[in-house]
Amino acid sequence: METRPWHASYAPGVPKSVNYEPHLLPGYLDQSARKFGNHAAVTFLNCRMNYRQLDEEVSRFAGALQGAGLQKGDRVGIQLPNLPQTVIAFYGTLRAGGVAVMTNPLYTPREIEHQWSDAGCRIAVTTDFLYAKNVAGLRDRVPVET
Repeated sequence: METRPWHASYAPGVPKSVNYEPHLLPGYLDQSARKFGNHAAVTFLNCRMNYRQLDEEVSRFAGALQGAGLQKGDRVGIQLPNLPQTVIAFYGTLRAGGVAVMTNPLYTPREIEHQWSDAGCRIAVTTDFLYAKNVAGLRDRVPVET
């Protein structure tokens, strides 16, 4: 490997590069569901979802996305607050082969329009109250089909 200027600041014994097996992010969830199935994966208010339950919900959501026509590489706009459903939507999108486009739930309609149009989102995931407030008026101006 070519020597880089920052290598001089590495502590003795720290390698200049690391060989690793490439893994997709959903694979880590699969692995955690197998190894730590009953351990808490998501805790929200008084609810607890373990890794096995999360894995099942992610698979269910991935199937729903594919049923809605998601193809590998399609962008999915996810505009959700910090909820368990956000984790499910994120991992479900990846598991289904999509690209998650996380959208700040505090964005204005103009900001959402810009982000989803720029990213080419075909599918959007949001809550009913965010849809009514920010998304409903954008339907004819963004590439979202579902």
